[in-house]
Amino acid sequence: MEGPPRHLKVCGITSVNCEEWVSTDLACNLLGITTVPLYETLGATMMQLILEQTQMSTIFGSDKCLLNIINIAVGQESIANSQGQRPPELRYIKNLVVFGNPSEPLIDACKKYEIALWEYDALIEEEKKASGEDIQNIDHNETRRESIFTISYTSGTENNPKGVMLSNENFISAIANILKVAGDFPFCQEDVYISYLPLAHVFDRLGVYGVMSIGA
Repeated sequence: MEGPPRHLKVCGITSVNCEEWVSTDLACNLLGITTVPLYETLGATMMQLILEQTQMSTIFGSDKCLLNIINIAVGQESIANSQGQRPPELRYIKNLVVFGNPSEPLIDACKKYEIALWEYDALIEEEKKASGEDIQNIDHNETRRESIFTISYTSGTENNPKGVMLSNENFISAIANILKVAGDFPFCQEDVYISYLPLAHVFDRLGVYGVMSIGA
């Protein structure tokens, strides 16, 4: 992937597995926004490449992971030379949405680099008040089978990482095949899914959404 198609709206997610990760991913999909999962273990070169290619302006995540993204993307040398100005590595990032309460280091970093910092729970409460508690009434017209659900980056162990664009249809097909293969061990609503891999890994997302599709 050399850069995002012009029609794509892109949002990053970086966090350990949690309910907020899944809710953000699915909410973005309903609104026609393509999510880009960011591993906590990404190196500076890979992180800078992803931010440059996707040109994402908003990232959701945990306090630790968001601060880690800033530090990795900027790099210690750039931090030392920035003198309070926004480093070029962060030129596209405008908003960070933190799951839980932001720490002082994250607050300070956002102030330093002029990035708006939002609290996930506070945004939901504000929307509830604005919409009269009916936050489920979402216009789904932005979503199509061919819409790009996510951009999944390869590890880049041999060369630069590549962004693989996966559509809703790709995910639906893969989940249908998982449920078919699991026919001898059918899922049911009483099942509990143990999310072992990071949700940034596409296989775990397929597992989570597969069991959710049957009500587990």
